[in-house]
Amino acid sequence: MVDSKATYDQTGRTTSAAFHEEQSTEMESLARKSPGNTVSENVPHYFNLGAEEVINHGNSWIVLGQDRPRSVASGKGGQSYTGAHAVDIVAGRMAPTPLRSHDGKNVWVDNMYVNSHAKNEWNLPHGGFICDAARVLVVEKTDVDRNFNLAKGSGEARGGSAVVAKADDIRLAARNGIKLITGVDSRKSIGAARPGHGSGPGIDLIAGNKAGANLEPIVKGNRLVSCLNQIIEQIVTLNNVVSQMAIEQAKLNIKTGSHFHYSPFFAQPTTISPPLLTQAIQTNVAYYTKIMMSLLNQGLNIAGKGQLKTTYLTPSGGKWICSRKNRVN
Repeated sequence: MVDSKATYDQTGRTTSAAFHEEQSTEMESLARKSPGNTVSENVPHYFNLGAEEVINHGNSWIVLGQDRPRSVASGKGGQSYTGAHAVDIVAGRMAPTPLRSHDGKNVWVDNMYVNSHAKNEWNLPHGGFICDAARVLVVEKTDVDRNFNLAKGSGEARGGSAVVAKADDIRLAARNGIKLITGVDSRKSIGAARPGHGSGPGIDLIAGNKAGANLEPIVKGNRLVSCLNQIIEQIVTLNNVVSQMAIEQAKLNIKTGSHFHYSPFFAQPTTISPPLLTQAIQTNVAYYTKIMMSLLNQGLNIAGKGQLKTTYLTPSGGKWICSRKNRVN
């Protein structure tokens, strides 16, 4: 068994404690020398409501307050709603060109849930474009879709709690899986009942934030495979019917090309028609070399003896049409 007791040096301290103390001293020395601690940046002044608790370091902010998408009069907080508390985490107010002051006057900014424009006299680049660069908002009561100018999709959320992450890029990285689940409770946080448990709103995937986007339902893989297999079986049946028709037509062509009549003179058979016989032979050759071979090849492919079913419609296929990782209901 490994001895878990700490070892001691001659000073009476544990060797691990001495190591951490030396390491800490070294890190503090490096931190004091780091250029990152001496960079001076413009950070705008934030309109702080008396009811807000603001934690600020540089242009990084945590605001404990109320729902406030823009000015102090906006949102549920500005409308004096109760139960509209919020935790607002922001990095980079007034990006990409923050100002601390202009013409000797302090520059003050409000929250910017959506992009905004600076005053013309500030003469900022990018057409005066400004925004809060990155935000994670946890809010008790809000009109989240309207405040963030989000596409309505299959429904617009109003007056409920919300968690929003907004930035140039967002990543969710999990060591195990990620689940997106809707309809977890029978009532909303405001007490209102929602549609029956397990039903209700689904998940909208909207690229481009287009208003009135023509959203379509997601196809379920297993059902699609079942449907395609049934279609293939119908095509196989049709293939067999057409093949049989071609065989019977070839027989008729032979009879037609070699047919004759009985003459009124002692009922003697007449001669066959050379042009008709020639055409019947040519038609039958085309039937067997083109039509019948094409039907045979098609049947082999769609019935799974070729590549269609085995490649696309079976889990072991190299181009299995269903995702091997992601699932929806």
